[in-house]
Amino acid sequence: MRIKDIFSFSFSSLFSDKVMGVLLILIVVITSGISSYMISNSQGLINYVENSILYLGPNTVVVEELNYQSGILLNSTLVSYFQHIPHVKKVIPVMIFTACLDIAGVKKNVTIIGTPTLSIFPNYTINYGSTPTTNQILLPYTLFPSPSLVNQYVKIAYNHSTYNVQVSGIISYPTTTLLYMTFSNNSVIIPLQLAELILGRSVYNLVIIKTDNPVYDNYVANYVYTLTLPIIQFNQFSVNVVFSHLAIVSAESLAKAYLKSKDISVSYAYIITLITSLISVFVISIIRSLTVFNQVREIGIFRALGMGIRLVVTVKALESFIAGAIGSVVGILAGYLLSYFFSSYTPYISLYQIFEIFLIGVSVSILGSTYPIIWLSKRTPADMMRVE
Repeated sequence: MRIKDIFSFSFSSLFSDKVMGVLLILIVVITSGISSYMISNSQGLINYVENSILYLGPNTVVVEELNYQSGILLNSTLVSYFQHIPHVKKVIPVMIFTACLDIAGVKKNVTIIGTPTLSIFPNYTINYGSTPTTNQILLPYTLFPSPSLVNQYVKIAYNHSTYNVQVSGIISYPTTTLLYMTFSNNSVIIPLQLAELILGRSVYNLVIIKTDNPVYDNYVANYVYTLTLPIIQFNQFSVNVVFSHLAIVSAESLAKAYLKSKDISVSYAYIITLITSLISVFVISIIRSLTVFNQVREIGIFRALGMGIRLVVTVKALESFIAGAIGSVVGILAGYLLSYFFSSYTPYISLYQIFEIFLIGVSVSILGSTYPIIWLSKRTPADMMRVE
């Protein structure tokens, strides 16, 4: 028989008993799906923590407002307190808001990021022009790639007020998520003083604190936490109030989470994969044994008509491979989609890991079929045809 005919015959044989065929594929889907879900989740956590700490450096404490509408805590007064905390080297407040940008009569709503430094953006490049001064801005290369805009004047409209500013340059940088906040590469970058002028207040969405040394990260984070517990007087009694919408995280704690996730989370994912694979091999072995036993008389007739035992074994092995391949592909997609929709961070799975899971799914299917194939290979045509 030609290879094409063997594959076609194997595929038909796999679904000769539709229930058993679908059940076999379903077992592989579950195994591959669990593997895909666990690995993409753990790898996504690692990437999330890496992106959160590596480009900012280890000597970092991040204070972030989770409820951007409240604007209660992260004001200029509190930021000035941060600057006087022992071992604090630098404080970087950041403001994010939406305004209308008017370029030569063409209006566009954009996200604006007000920052005193460009160091908060990883791997940034000023494609044209230079860094902005007090009354200048940087346009995102993704929206405004033309160098002709440099040194041109544009208008920023916010809350019924309009501000004329000059374009100092065009910037590009990758979209970055820092804790719960995303710096989109479509954002307009302006100096912090200009952002405070446009908004008419000094309330920040994010504050990045740089310490003298990474060993002081947790000390500074705890100090910041105590500063965000204001004292409120009620009938001459003092009450501490904790604001749940504020996140205070040190790079040290994130680094520890990273090491733990790297050493434990991935290992845990592979342990779960191993356990489910072993269970699947056992279940598939039972399913394949039942399938082969139901087909044994039919196989005996084919053997009596001249089909060699090698061809029989090849067909059964190909059945297992086809079931494993279909189940692995479906399982990998299903597991990743579940991880994508039910994780608080973006899952990630590399091509190498996809290939690993595919091999696991196919191997599980083939290993589960080994015993019934060996049993079948040891039977003569007469033995097969006598089976009731």
